Amino acid sequence: MEKSNLKYMLALENRPFDYMPIDLSLLDIGSGINYNTFQEIDSLTKAYTKAEILNSIERSNTITDEYINGDLIIIQLEEGKSKYIHKHRVITYDFLNNFDIISFIYGNFSNKALMNSIIVKVSNLVEDDLLISSIKEAYQSNDMRNFIKFLYILPYDKYHDLTCYILDKYHQKEDVKTRKKVA
Repeated sequence: MEKSNLKYMLALENRPFDYMPIDLSLLDIGSGINYNTFQEIDSLTKAYTKAEILNSIERSNTITDEYINGDLIIIQLEEGKSKYIHKHRVITYDFLNNFDIISFIYGNFSNKALMNSIIVKVSNLVEDDLLISSIKEAYQSNDMRNFIKFLYILPYDKYHDLTCYILDKYHQKEDVKTRKKVA
C-alpha cells in the first residue's frame, strides 16, 4: 500500500468501527485549515486539552449526540474505503502534561526494565531489523544519544504510538509518586 493512498482524520469513535470523522477546518480551533497529514493533526491536538477539542466539535455542530462521548482517535483510511485500516490514540495537551520524551529517557536510561519494555515496544511496532538491532546496541553500549536518535528515525505513526506508550509509563510513574506522597 502506497503512502499516497492513505488519509488521516481526527474522529470520534462510539464503538469499534463506528466513528464520525471530524473536518478540522470547520472547527474554530482549526482556523479553517485543512489538516491532511498525521503530523498536522497531531500538532493541533497537542495544543488543546481533550475538553477544548470536544467543546470545539460541539460548537461546530457537525456531529450527532451519540458520538460526542466517544473516544478521540486519529484514523488511517485507505483512499476510497469507508472503514479505517488503523487507529491511533490522540495525544492532547492534558495527556502530554509538559512531558518531554528526551528528558524522560535521560532520567530513566538506567532503569533496565523500563528501557527494555521500550525496546520491545519498538520491536512490535516496526519490522526494520537493522533499526531494532541499532536501538538495542545503543542501549547495551550505554549510548543514550544514539538510542534517542534511532527513536526519531521511526516513521511518524510508529513514533506517535511509541510516544503514547511512553506517556502511559510516565503517567504510571507519576501516579506512584503521588500515591507515595499521600501515604
